[in-house]
Amino acid sequence: MTDYFDICGTPIKYSDIKDFRLVQREYIYRPTYMEGDKQFFTRNRKYNFFGMQPFAAIYDENEKHSALKEYKTKDFKESIGKDFIEGVITTIGDKWHIKAITSRKYVCVNQAGRKFTTYLEDVPALVMRQDGKVSDIHKNDELYPLLGEPIAPAINIVYALQITAKETYVFFGNDIHLHDVGIEYERLKAELNAYNSERQSSKSLKQKLSIPKLTELKIKKSKPKELPAGTSTQNKLTEIKSKFSNGEITEEEYRELINQVMETI
Repeated sequence: MTDYFDICGTPIKYSDIKDFRLVQREYIYRPTYMEGDKQFFTRNRKYNFFGMQPFAAIYDENEKHSALKEYKTKDFKESIGKDFIEGVITTIGDKWHIKAITSRKYVCVNQAGRKFTTYLEDVPALVMRQDGKVSDIHKNDELYPLLGEPIAPAINIVYALQITAKETYVFFGNDIHLHDVGIEYERLKAELNAYNSERQSSKSLKQKLSIPKLTELKIKKSKPKELPAGTSTQNKLTEIKSKFSNGEITEEEYRELINQVMETI
């Protein structure tokens, strides 16, 4: 079995995966238009609404970070001042309707992983021409009025597969990165379980092979000591006792020799 989980051309090492889950993420969709035929009695062409297309994921939109979280303790006063100033500017923006102040600037990540900032109203529409050319159309472009309606981007909730390893990977569904994140989630779960099981089995086998089998151990048994030949029973007992006292024979050998002498009586 391979040591890597391959998804969208990205290999992720199984042993590095700490966590994986299905999550919901906000994603900006923009309107797309298809160029039609020229209108009667005019040089202009008609542009028909084609559908909404994924534009970019909203980065870290689940939690609004205070300036206090972005500054070190030694900059506490500066952080307080930054939060206060931001609050005042927002109030002024609401009163005077200044876009740079009243509108919310989103930090986004496109499908290539590039991070950028934009206002929702600045997201361009996509126009597909009959000759195959594709163009981004902004509100200040000459072609914009010909679309026949205001450009209205939308924020949709998209399911994504989030994998935490040495770094965090997020793969979006809805045909952004994947067609169905649920299928990829189940595939990762099955392959990771198989990898861990095989790894555990291999580890257990190595442990078994490192322990010698008892049947393979050769236990050397000492040969029984022989009784002294050609002597009387008394002398034999005396000699056996003397050898045991001098450490020449073990207690087991001592008892065995005594038993042999007693059997001859």
